[in-house]
Amino acid sequence: MEFFDIIHIGAHKAEEVEKYKDKSVLWVEPNPYLAEKIRERKLNVLECAVGGENGKAILNIANDTQASTLNEWTGLKSLHTELKIVKQVEVKVIKYDELPKCTQVIIDAEGSEYDIVKNAKKLPNIVTIELNWDRFNTPNGNDVIELMISKGYRANPYKIKHGHADVTFTK
Repeated sequence: MEFFDIIHIGAHKAEEVEKYKDKSVLWVEPNPYLAEKIRERKLNVLECAVGGENGKAILNIANDTQASTLNEWTGLKSLHTELKIVKQVEVKVIKYDELPKCTQVIIDAEGSEYDIVKNAKKLPNIVTIELNWDRFNTPNGNDVIELMISKGYRANPYKIKHGHADVTFTK
């Protein structure tokens, strides 16, 4: 099985490519249009969502593609009233443990973080998660932090800004 330095779940447009230029990266993106754009750049891309179970799900593609999600918006819509779903597509969903091994995983899954982590049995020693508070109809950032701590991780210092924070966990 292949090995990567970084797996980036919720790649969006692979904006961090320069930051990771000396690393082997697998970009995981469920939006078919964005996955194709990443593929055109000759980057490693896996076109699927990552969730708690293998299967299929409806991806709600937003007019701001960074807000696209498998989940329902709650607080996010009140923060950004201009958001709307412009398209829905059925996407493949895989569990985290179906992915290759890596040194670090970055999870930016717009509300699916808890299910990904809860069902993962082989997370690496470094896990960075964009956590959300009251943006989706899913467990919030505190729930994910408690779950990661129960799995033996330590949350490094972070700041919540506009209802979300990037939190790096280490083992």
